[in-house]
Formats: sequence, structure tokens, C-alpha cells
Amino acid sequence: MSTVLRHYSSKNIFSSSSNIKDDEDDNADPANDAAHEELVGDDQIKTLKSVDDDHENTNDTTEKFEEGQTKEKATKQQKQIVLDGPVSCGKSIALAMLVHWAREQGWLDFMKYNEPMLTKLPCKVNDPILLGEGAGVGRTRDTDSMDMPEGSTLYDLVQLGITNTHACVGVVVRLREELSLVKDIPVLFAIDQYNCWFTFTEFLEPVTERSARPIHAKEVATVKAFRSMMHDNMMVGAFSHSTAVGKLRKDLPDVPSNARVMFPRYTLDEAAAVSHYYLMQRLIRREAFSDEGWKKLYYLANGNGSEMRWLLPFMR
Repeated sequence: MSTVLRHYSSKNIFSSSSNIKDDEDDNADPANDAAHEELVGDDQIKTLKSVDDDHENTNDTTEKFEEGQTKEKATKQQKQIVLDGPVSCGKSIALAMLVHWAREQGWLDFMKYNEPMLTKLPCKVNDPILLGEGAGVGRTRDTDSMDMPEGSTLYDLVQLGITNTHACVGVVVRLREELSLVKDIPVLFAIDQYNCWFTFTEFLEPVTERSARPIHAKEVATVKAFRSMMHDNMMVGAFSHSTAVGKLRKDLPDVPSNARVMFPRYTLDEAAAVSHYYLMQRLIRREAFSDEGWKKLYYLANGNGSEMRWLLPFMR
């Protein structure tokens, strides 16, 4: 940094000197100019040119460094996000809107079960698919795994999980591996009530005839496959404080430390937009609606979206 400043100062001095010289050119004496050139000498002229060249090289280096920093920041965009915030501040709605946007942009979508898109994506993992307990039929007797035929697509993989109850869990786990390898189509993992995956479930495992132990969510195969955010895929999870999960610690396992984003409640402008939208949808009587009225409800609900939605129809 000191080198850059030094060259910059030198350049300013030389620029100022040249400006003064230009102003004096009209009244200059040719004889004095010749004498001045003799006094300066070749060595000093070379030194000045060398300093000027060093300054230009420094500028080029600085520009390249700044350009590299910009590219590095662009390539390191945050792809794992956890939406957190107060109850009913709009986390799940924001997640649903994000999914809707991704669907409109042509991202891979399993909610609509896009068969043409799935048939174009080949399976890249060749390991056998584990078989588990089928719904109401128990485990298989002959084998505990099965292979996918060569040349299978993601559509074939999904169809296997639908038609074979023994393979459904294994297919979901395998599908997570396959989706992480898809590069031609953008993929988004969107999980609501993500905080439920960091606590105990309602399932129990018998230990003795009179006792059982609670099963943690991380022991469930599907959760184990999808919970981690330590990867390069686009993944957004939304916390739900409406469920009785309890308060979790700030640093969650397998979640980047900078992934959590606090989602605020409604601002005054957002509350105004929502209130007028409810008015347009005739959820509020027009003769009872007023700016003073919805502002009172906004402050009464402290920006809570669901409470405002419940209170606005009672505006008088």
C-alpha cells in the first residue's frame, strides 16, 4: 500500500510540474530550454521515466487484483440459507414463493413431477439400492438390495420408488445423491419446518418389554440424507416456531455458521401493502377501512402477519 501511495504522489508531482511548464511555454526562451536539458541529464530523465512506468504497472496490478476479488466474491455466493425469525413473520410463505419462482424459471421440480425433464437425466450412481420394510408387508426374504438397469434415468428411479414399497426409502436416499450430480438443470432443495430435523421425533424404539427410547431425527434415513448443508447445492430451509420443537442452539450440526438469516416481521410499508390487498380482496369492509385503523392493528399485532390477518376483518 505504501508503494502505491508513493508512486501516486510522485505521479501527481510530475503532473503538477508538467502543468506549470505548459503554462510557461508561451513565454519560454529556447535558449533556456536547451540549457535546462543539459542540466537535467540522461540519467535523471531515465529515473523519472522508470518511476512513471512503475506507477502504471502498479495501477495495472491493482486493477487485476480488484477484478480477481470481484470474481472470487461472485463465485462464493451463499447457496445454503436457513430462514429464522419470530412466529408468523412469513418464513414459510417466502420459501413457497422461492419454490414458485424456481419452477417458473425452469428449475427441476418434483412437486409437478415433470416426466419429460426426468427422462433426460441419466442415473450416475451405480451402487445397489437398499431395500427396507414395505408398508404392511415387512422385509423382503430373498435379498436386501437391488440394482438399477443400465441406462436408467431419474424417471425410472422415481417409478421404482412408487411401485416398490420395499425400495421407496432407498430410492429417496439415492435420489438425493443423484440430484447433487445434476449440472445441466438448476436444482433447489427447499425444506419447511427444517428445525424439526434437529430434535427427537415421536417414534420410539423398544428397548425392553416395558421401556423404549426416543428416536432422534438424524437417525431417520430420509432426514439423514437431506439434512446436511455441507455441500455446493442450492438449499433453503425455513424454521417453524409454531411447532413445539423448542429453541435450538445457534450453531447447528452440518449447517454453515453464516447460513442463518433472521427474517423480520412486517415493516410499516409491508403492512400497508398487505392491508390494501385484503381490502381489494373484500376481506375488509371499505367503509370501515382507514389508514389510522390498519396502523392501530399493525402496532397492536407488533407486525405479526397472521395476527394482522385475523384482526383486519374486525376493523370498524
